[in-house]
Amino acid sequence: MGGVARKLGWVALALVGAFCLGVVALHRGESISAIWLVIASVAVFMLGYRFYGRFIAEKALQVDPSRATP
Repeated sequence: MGGVARKLGWVALALVGAFCLGVVALHRGESISAIWLVIASVAVFMLGYRFYGRFIAEKALQVDPSRATP
């Protein structure tokens, strides 16, 4: 059950980020509140850290927890 809740949390974060970016992109005319930009950027950075970080660790650096530190 913990895995499903974690995935739903990441999906919720992605949806919040997408909503905030949509507000920023579609808002015309009046000035926009900086909180939309802050929330959108934090969501994008967290998603990037989570998924791109895993990609770098597994594919580029080939991190192996069983290998001893020199």
